[in-house]
Amino acid sequence: MQAPTLSSRITDVTVFRRGALITRTATLVGGPDGFPASVRLEGLPLLLDDESLQLELHSEGEGTAPLAGDLRVTLAIPEPDAQLRAPTNEELEAAALERSLAVQAQADLELLEACVSGLSPAGRGIPAKGQPPLVSPTEARLGLLAWRRARLEQLAPRLKEAAERTRVARERLETLQERERRASQARNPRTFEARKAVVVGLLSTAATPTAAQVELRLRYFVPGARWAPSYVLRLDPLLGGGTLELRALVGQATGERWSDVAITLSTAHPQQWTELPELHSLRIGRRQPPPPKTGWRPPPSGTELLYADYDRVRAPEPPAPPVEAAPPVRTSATMVFGAPADAGSYTRAGMLADVPEPALEYDEADDAPEGYGGAMPQPGGMSQAAAMPASAPMMMPASLRSKSAGLGSMIGGALDGLFSSGGGGGEVSKRRSAPAEREREEAEESSLGTLMADRGQLEYGSLWLPPPDDPRRGALQRADRAQRYGRLASLAPEQIATALARGEAALTQARALEQRGAPGGHHWAEGSEGFDYAYEAQSHVSLESDGDLHGLPLRACDVEASPRYISVPRETQDVFRVVVLRNPLDAPLLPGPVDVYVGGRFALASAIEVTPPRGRVELGLGVEQAIKIARNTTFEEESAGLLKRHRDLEHQVRVEVRNNLERPATIEVRERLPVTREGESDIEISERSVEPAWDEHEQHDPPLAGGRAWKVEVPAGGERTLRAAYSIRIPQNHEIVGGNRREG
Repeated sequence: MQAPTLSSRITDVTVFRRGALITRTATLVGGPDGFPASVRLEGLPLLLDDESLQLELHSEGEGTAPLAGDLRVTLAIPEPDAQLRAPTNEELEAAALERSLAVQAQADLELLEACVSGLSPAGRGIPAKGQPPLVSPTEARLGLLAWRRARLEQLAPRLKEAAERTRVARERLETLQERERRASQARNPRTFEARKAVVVGLLSTAATPTAAQVELRLRYFVPGARWAPSYVLRLDPLLGGGTLELRALVGQATGERWSDVAITLSTAHPQQWTELPELHSLRIGRRQPPPPKTGWRPPPSGTELLYADYDRVRAPEPPAPPVEAAPPVRTSATMVFGAPADAGSYTRAGMLADVPEPALEYDEADDAPEGYGGAMPQPGGMSQAAAMPASAPMMMPASLRSKSAGLGSMIGGALDGLFSSGGGGGEVSKRRSAPAEREREEAEESSLGTLMADRGQLEYGSLWLPPPDDPRRGALQRADRAQRYGRLASLAPEQIATALARGEAALTQARALEQRGAPGGHHWAEGSEGFDYAYEAQSHVSLESDGDLHGLPLRACDVEASPRYISVPRETQDVFRVVVLRNPLDAPLLPGPVDVYVGGRFALASAIEVTPPRGRVELGLGVEQAIKIARNTTFEEESAGLLKRHRDLEHQVRVEVRNNLERPATIEVRERLPVTREGESDIEISERSVEPAWDEHEQHDPPLAGGRAWKVEVPAGGERTLRAAYSIRIPQNHEIVGGNRREG
């Protein structure tokens, strides 16, 4: 019975550094007999990672939800969605005709309105020479004006309706044209375009009553999505507060459209390999060599016995052989797989056979191979030779068994046949190898120890067990994607091959988006100091699968701001304004561009660096034209000392600040004093007087020595004067490079 197909839609999306986690929701309503044994979800993208599937079942109302017993991926051509249907030529032509008619009707009404508005009473006219003035037709004029006013009042609602009709027709046509133009992968698939589907097996719980309705939530990972943060800061005219809007440039080429979904942006890696720590034991006593690590186990022996009953029932009984005199059986200590012949041995036909005595040749007694000293006990007291048919794998030779630790990265299934025997019994012979033979064995052992397993051999989910009538029975086989999808898909092999090829092409486009550089001024999202964070959008968004970056709003937070004014009059007379605010989030602000608006008008574009939660952010807002500053300096040079052996270079700095703002302003005026270098002990620099007192100003990038700063409060419309004096004492016969006057 064909499993019913459920209609699903994307409800939640989490975009990581690379790739996205999609959550699809579907509703399953139980029937009179409960829920079906399995359901299908179709229309999934070809980029879906099969190993990332997760399923949740939630009951709606009373009762419990069934259990998900199986989850498999296949291919199917989904049913067409009416909302994704592309417009036909007839629809486009009808929309274009409707727009033309609406535009023409609006133009006719506007022409009629212009004609009516142009009607105005004529003048009296010019009388003949010597005649009295003509009589003025006042009543006719008033009647004309009244008719014009009434006519215009009648045309006003008709003009409004015509304009609305034109707008609707134009938007309708533009919508259809956009649907036709945009090459979105969210369109309905054609007859040859298969997509992935998921088959969910359901198991009912008989202990408790089952719910009447169940919600299925399917999660899966798809590559081809990236995001970069950006911001918008809106400040009030007084720079006392504002709103910080978090935005993001998000692009996706996952193969499906995100329509009205709840989106979360994360800085984490969705799939990252992490090695688990290995806890070593601590022992007291003599140091022992660490035990060798084994990364593989040989295939189990005796798998053919699992099919003994099947072969006995299905296989026809062979005719009874004629009775003949049996040849004498040798009773010497013949060994097959480490068991004497009298314990019983089997050939490939499964019958007791006369096994000839093997020729055992050893140069020394201790050279006998391990495990050949006697029969290995089996469950129930049966020896290995009696419990295992002759077609089972032979014991690993000692030369290879000693190097088995080097095969830690190999899978047991990949080694099928490396150490298997070609037949049943046989002669076992061993001699001491010659040096050349020993070197060859060591080379083979070394090559085996360097074998590595690829990812395909580690995909245990693709392993399957052949049926009993298959010659490969008893050993797990690895199926490729086409074989796995073909078991549940009712598609031709050509359609499956085409779908796989389209999936590879889509993966190439997705990788191109993930490897492209960020736009100018933007940075791809990354964690902060080893921590990852998630940013959840306050509203639902829609995003096309076109591989382009789109700006999406995330949230808006109120912030408290305080302005600062900084000036370096030694370099320029401009006063720069800086706004200081706190990060309003419990997550860091990632580096990205910010557009700053002051009083509703765009001020400038700046950038935000990494800021921790509740951290401090400073943004420069350019020059404040309402604050003026002027700097004047004086210089005097005089001899000093008892014998006039020194000269004092007196410098005086005078800074005047005027605040033309309507509010007080705290202004930071930065200055710099000269500093001496190493080896200039004969030069002395001293501060004479400073009014008001200043503080040392430290700057690390770039480094600054001798920095000083005034921080003064200037009232609205007020002035402040700042003064400083310092002296440089140098030897009488010396001069400072560049001139003794240090202030220009």
